[in-house]
Amino acid sequence: MQDRHTKMKPETISRSRITALVPTCNEEHNILECIASVSWADEIFVVDSFSSDRTPELARGTGARVIQHEYINSAAQKNWAIPQCRHDWILIVDSDERVTLELRHEIIEILKADRIDPESVKDGYRIARMNHFMGSPVRYCGWQNDTCLRLFRAAHGRYQ
Repeated sequence: MQDRHTKMKPETISRSRITALVPTCNEEHNILECIASVSWADEIFVVDSFSSDRTPELARGTGARVIQHEYINSAAQKNWAIPQCRHDWILIVDSDERVTLELRHEIIEILKADRIDPESVKDGYRIARMNHFMGSPVRYCGWQNDTCLRLFRAAHGRYQ
């Protein structure tokens, strides 16, 4: 039973814990919606590449943990951030991306399964994206079926 002083989110009960890792740079127009879409995560960790706008301030205002780190390239930034995450599972979400309710539910089911039977769960998952160009969904050129490794166990995930 949960007492009134416990601040656990319902999704954290009997499931593995997760960090939402959000790399940013000058994303004040996107950061709040992005963070709202992962507000169910146990930790929201924003790695900011020294934005010149209000991105870090806005992210901190949501309760996210924000650290600034010099950007070399996307892989290097993520690889630096992964060991800084506090939980065994990591979900990487770019600041211009949103986690849908359907994806949230799928991830929570994976985290529940991991708590019950870790052997039944993969170490990483590719997530389909819907890419847009100039406000319209991309339907051709190969980007319409784009997937990225974005959900993984921290001990097994690194970028090249």
